[in-house]
Amino acid sequence: MNNPWTTYDYTRTNQVHPQDQDAFDEFNAKIEKSKNKNAFKLKLSSNNTALPYFGSLDARLVILAANPGLDPVKTAQEETPELRRLFDLARRHDLAEDPFVFLRSEFKGTPGYSWWEKRTKQLRVAIGDEQFLNHTFSAEIHPYKSQNYRKLSTAMPTQQYTFDCVDRLVRSCAHVILVRAKQEWRD
Repeated sequence: MNNPWTTYDYTRTNQVHPQDQDAFDEFNAKIEKSKNKNAFKLKLSSNNTALPYFGSLDARLVILAANPGLDPVKTAQEETPELRRLFDLARRHDLAEDPFVFLRSEFKGTPGYSWWEKRTKQLRVAIGDEQFLNHTFSAEIHPYKSQNYRKLSTAMPTQQYTFDCVDRLVRSCAHVILVRAKQEWRD
């Protein structure tokens, strides 16, 4: 399958991939109509960088998560033009060195760096930073940020490419860590 993110324009205000727009809008419309008092936390953000995956396609370790988190105050630190460009290179698989983008030096001080540094510290000590940064792949069940996760009712078309990447790595005997959305990944 061709990578749908290679033709994606990350400089647009609307960060939703054109292929995903209908499913994205449908999901948010359902959330808006719900009577959930925290619906605003479940809505997907069209203003923030889409990040379906990052890391090495030759990974020996795959980390599977739900979707990128959104902190209404702190996420803006990761939305600079320079960091958006790095996210774009990650989506295109064009980061030859340290493709585990959130732990690159350019991200120090951002919420993503802090989150990943804290949660991978023991693993990085055990296998080494270089091994982790260059031989780990992280995938989200879908690429759009929200404060809280909710399972999608309709698949996003770009998800299939992410699933294909994960499938290829699993078939190559990469180790898998299911972090979130465990049932969705199993399905």
